[in-house]
Amino acid sequence: MGLLEDRLRPKVVATPWRRDVLAVLLLALLAATLLPGWISELGPMHTEDADQGSMEQAANAAFYLSRVPGQMTSFYLLLALGFALAFRCGAIDLSVWAVAGAGGVAAAALMGLGITLIPSFVAAAALGLAVGAINGLAVTRLKLPSAAVTLASAVALTLVVMALAGGQPLPVPEGSVGVLRNAPFFPPLLISRMLIVAGVWSVVMIVLAAADSLPQKIARPHRDRELLLAMMVSGVFSGLGGACWLIDRGQAPVSSWPIGDLRVPAAALLAGAAFMAGRGRTLLTCLLLPVAMLVATVWRQEVIMPSYRSLALQSLVLICMTIVAHVAIDNALSRWQGNKRLAIAALALVVSGMLLLGASGFIVGLAGRRAFHLAAMGGWVAGAMLLLISRRYLRPRGVPLS
Repeated sequence: MGLLEDRLRPKVVATPWRRDVLAVLLLALLAATLLPGWISELGPMHTEDADQGSMEQAANAAFYLSRVPGQMTSFYLLLALGFALAFRCGAIDLSVWAVAGAGGVAAAALMGLGITLIPSFVAAAALGLAVGAINGLAVTRLKLPSAAVTLASAVALTLVVMALAGGQPLPVPEGSVGVLRNAPFFPPLLISRMLIVAGVWSVVMIVLAAADSLPQKIARPHRDRELLLAMMVSGVFSGLGGACWLIDRGQAPVSSWPIGDLRVPAAALLAGAAFMAGRGRTLLTCLLLPVAMLVATVWRQEVIMPSYRSLALQSLVLICMTIVAHVAIDNALSRWQGNKRLAIAALALVVSGMLLLGASGFIVGLAGRRAFHLAAMGGWVAGAMLLLISRRYLRPRGVPLS
């Protein structure tokens, strides 16, 4: 396995519960900062005028379902699950978006030929399995960097899908999702998608819990086999996620870009995919992932100034801040000698900068929002500089850089 994959695997520390507490606390603080203001902007749950009838009540309920639990169980959660599981093994799977797009196109094409819903979804998952197996074999057998392998396969898959689909979205025939439209709940399509995603997530949780109960030698196979399996599972989840997109949208978009929505890696990193190590930590990461997906979604919608309304930029800022915050957590926990106070100060400044930037999205008035942005970025940059000084110049003797 390449050097990059060795370095990206989360490192097991002597007292992992401290890091777990701080990682969960970081996500909880971000959720407490972002979610209350965002939910309050959604308005009242029910209409005040009962005479308007049940249709508006139902529309209100559907709106809330789509915005809160609907975001936590969006099809992006399946992509984030696959990305996180691969990252836990040291691999960066940059093909999740392309595989999702190809899975959606494959499922839509099969439905257009008269194939029913379940076989079409299975075919999308099988396509993802094949791509994941190719990626995994290239990394484990040929010792190629996972980021390069998966990016190359994403580009190739995107070009193939564009050529076959002619660059046009593929609509899903109305009758193909009829079984979901007749479901005994409202709104049937939204809740059907939520149930599918939540069901897959629940199965992952059960499998991980069962694996953690096994003896260590059985639960952890050889690293190459573990990585191959993780990349195959990532492909399956990505292909199935693309098929779930069809339930919401009614068509399969054909993307011309191999890299898509950055909420996927942002949520995985927020949940601790690249940082929390030890037995049971993969289970903890997947448990936190739906909340992390909601936080990443709200951050993406609310945080950056209107003059910089780039959704990719907002997610990229969150990714960078999360990485630095987790490095600061490790730094603070490992510095028990002369620079302990500096490491804790760096952690406090970095986290405070993230929280201030998150709160800025709900400040009314351009001047106030700019002030919050300046304070947040200033604090975060100061914390990052202290972190660099603490790690590079004031580390205790005999303590290597991690």
